[in-house]
Amino acid sequence: MTRSQLHHLSATIPQGLTAADLPGLVADWFGIAGLDPEAIRQPKGRHGYSSLYALRDSDGAELVAVLLNGTGTLRGTSHVTMHGRAWEVGDLDPVHICSQIMARCGWATEVHLALDDTAGLLPWDQIKGVSTCPGWANDITSTTCRPRLNRRTGTREGDPVLLTGAGGATVYFGTREADTSVAFYDRRGPLRVEYRTRTRGGATDITRRISEGEDIGLIASGVIARCLRFHASGTGRKDRRPVAEWWTQFLSGAEPIQLPRHRSPRHRSPWYVPPTKAERVGRSIARTRSNGRIDPATLDLLRSYVAEEESLQDIDEKWNETKNGNQSCNYLSPNSTLLEKQKVSLPVAEFQLPVAEFHNFAPDITF
Repeated sequence: MTRSQLHHLSATIPQGLTAADLPGLVADWFGIAGLDPEAIRQPKGRHGYSSLYALRDSDGAELVAVLLNGTGTLRGTSHVTMHGRAWEVGDLDPVHICSQIMARCGWATEVHLALDDTAGLLPWDQIKGVSTCPGWANDITSTTCRPRLNRRTGTREGDPVLLTGAGGATVYFGTREADTSVAFYDRRGPLRVEYRTRTRGGATDITRRISEGEDIGLIASGVIARCLRFHASGTGRKDRRPVAEWWTQFLSGAEPIQLPRHRSPRHRSPWYVPPTKAERVGRSIARTRSNGRIDPATLDLLRSYVAEEESLQDIDEKWNETKNGNQSCNYLSPNSTLLEKQKVSLPVAEFQLPVAEFHNFAPDITF
């Protein structure tokens, strides 16, 4: 048996609230009537907002922070953060609060979902041992630690599993600064598994699901099952070994939930303007140029084509014509034979340059 909880929620709402609006918001969201905004006003703002109002407990720990008077691109928005302590000691209704955020066309910027192992299903010592040994990847599948391509260096790098605290009190799958991570810790009673995400698309989708009445435990189990699996012991390949029985029992056999990467237009900033195709491809080209891995003259040609709103398919066709000998080109790379055999194009779905990049074209090539 597990106990589930929404343990942290930060959200932005596209309304420029003022101090006069605070009593109504606090009464509606948190059930606190008769609030005096000046009594909780803090001397400095935070994160691009010039005004900060904070509700604290008797020990002075911050429970809820409300940020007003956004500057720059945050102008016309307000931000509310409900820390884990607020969900633990306060009588907060997650369905009502999430419904309010969605009704105001807001979006979540950070969400933590917690599952407490009240039945003692998880072998904590085994988890700490297998997670921190050099060969942990032979027994664990984790999307938060898998190697990713570093665009700057061109190498694939993975985030190691982190062990912190006296006696290994916390194990992190993914860095603490990562957009998505899973943490195990036992400093607050039963062993807790906590899913944390700062991706706005995923966090907003979790908020939507809660507002529509989906069970928090099922959501938490699904998103954790999607990004972390412990495999049964064995010597074979881990993808051919079943998931450990204790992990399946803890997650109640939940089906993995893949969260979306993007939010719907209704839950975006009022000043947001979607980038055009030319802008998206141009940014990708600029990032690749900064790596020094593609000839600048070729990039200029591609950029001019995109600026003229030529389709990516046309670029691909013209490049194929060039390769077929309709125009002369010289590869200065020692791997020219391999490159000639590989299809070089710009994928329409991702707008990213391919692995087999263009290499040092002759300056007389034109599209």
